[in-house]
Amino acid sequence: MNLQFVTSTGRGAIVACSALLACGAPEDENRLSAAAELGGDPGGEVAAAATCDGSVPCLLSAGLVFSNSLWPSPDGQRVVFLRRADNVISLYSVPVRGGTPVRLSELPSPSFRAIAPDGSRVLYVAAPAPGQPLALFSVPIAGPASAGVLIARDVSSAFASAQVSPDSRKVVYLVSNRRQLRVVPTGGPADAGARLTGEFANPQGGIAGDLNDPGFMIGGNGASVVYRAAQERPQAELFRVPLTLTPDPDPPTIKLNGLLVEGGNVSSFRLAAATPDVIYRANQDDQTKFELFRVKMNGTERVKLNVPLPPDWNATEVQDAPPAALRGYHLAPGDARVVYEVANVVVSPTEQRLYSVPTAGPASANVRLDAPPTGIQAASYRVSEDGRQVVYDTRDPDGVTFALLTVPTGGPAGASVELLTQRGEPQFVLTPNSQQVVFVRSGADPGLFRGPIAGGSAVRIDGPEVPGRLPAVTPDSARVVYVASTGETDVFSAPLGAGGARVNLTAALPTVAVAPVAPILTADGVHAVYTVLPAVGSDEQLYSSQIVPP
Repeated sequence: MNLQFVTSTGRGAIVACSALLACGAPEDENRLSAAAELGGDPGGEVAAAATCDGSVPCLLSAGLVFSNSLWPSPDGQRVVFLRRADNVISLYSVPVRGGTPVRLSELPSPSFRAIAPDGSRVLYVAAPAPGQPLALFSVPIAGPASAGVLIARDVSSAFASAQVSPDSRKVVYLVSNRRQLRVVPTGGPADAGARLTGEFANPQGGIAGDLNDPGFMIGGNGASVVYRAAQERPQAELFRVPLTLTPDPDPPTIKLNGLLVEGGNVSSFRLAAATPDVIYRANQDDQTKFELFRVKMNGTERVKLNVPLPPDWNATEVQDAPPAALRGYHLAPGDARVVYEVANVVVSPTEQRLYSVPTAGPASANVRLDAPPTGIQAASYRVSEDGRQVVYDTRDPDGVTFALLTVPTGGPAGASVELLTQRGEPQFVLTPNSQQVVFVRSGADPGLFRGPIAGGSAVRIDGPEVPGRLPAVTPDSARVVYVASTGETDVFSAPLGAGGARVNLTAALPTVAVAPVAPILTADGVHAVYTVLPAVGSDEQLYSSQIVPP
């Protein structure tokens, strides 16, 4: 079995197509036209599939050719995926326990945008006709495609161009010229949309951002949108606007950053989950130095967070796309502290240090977390779900030898405990209950291990199989799912405690050895989802396995 595991950040190609929707022929332009009239997606019959009992792997794609990307629903009940046929991409969903896949997109070559937090609807963009701007559509997650509704006519191609509010009622989207944010009901219609920002005064201005930094974010309580834009000057600054479906004719915006030095720029920001705190990175006081700041959503209580930085040192840029380990700055769960890295941008290899500071500041309350020997520098880290522990890896100047260490979030560095030393960067995750570290050990005795998060003896989890990359832990912290090989590549499920047995979830499938990649678990922790190449050179098929078979 040729196993491949896909990321939740993939996207389909954006290809223009012909549709009556764009030509004004349908009586209701918010409703998609019939699939047979679209002249791009061949559709075709989808083989009916029985619901699986969980005892063996469950074929989800039912004969369709899977194409690169999938997104499990927040409730763990369905999987949205891309299907490829005759070089045309379509969007489908299927129950994770098996059943007949349902096509969600009538326009060909859609690009996925989001699933509503309540799991009810899927958003995607597609070009209604050749040369036209991308339009945004909303469709029930169980389909059919004909129930799709046009909710916006002119949307940016950026992957994070549409975000759904926590209550699943509102969609905030970025228009194609990146110079305006708008809001619309998740179920449409497009005419119910309203602007959140006006056209920016700066003609070259626009909301900045990319996949790692979307440029705008909905506040945790759904009442505000914070965005980064060159709104008043050539450089990007940070603003906040209220989020409502009936905004003022001229929505009030608040600038969150302080006065920036000439040429100063806000490079990125992150929002606290439960408090009105915004953390941002900017060269606010010194054009040559990026530093970290905290400000409230109302623009008050602004404070610098980082330690004083010598010449050529910066607070490093945020990188926090799961499942990769964190780099740069990060709000610890609970929002009480900020963990961050600083680096010498001139010395090569880059010299780094790891710190933590109370979110409220002041900078004088900083504590250094990494305690490496001379010449070894902090690389990446993870913070436990209870916000109490940081697990980080360090590297030798040779870039080959790494150590994995753990330290309390509040320090001190001297409390660091070494968990592992090896050649090669460690692959590790923390259990959601904040009790254990699960890591892949390389070298002469490779294997998958678990150990106490505060340090202590590690216990081997796997059997004779050789594990591959990053494992995944179920939300209840009871089991770990990983890919491993004994000459053939399979998916395994193993207990993280004393009870239960290790299980080969894909033993019933024919196997062909390939390089392992990380699995994707549904949000409820019941199923693992993966793709299979039944034979070398064949098309990928989408499968699920029950993590604890009946």
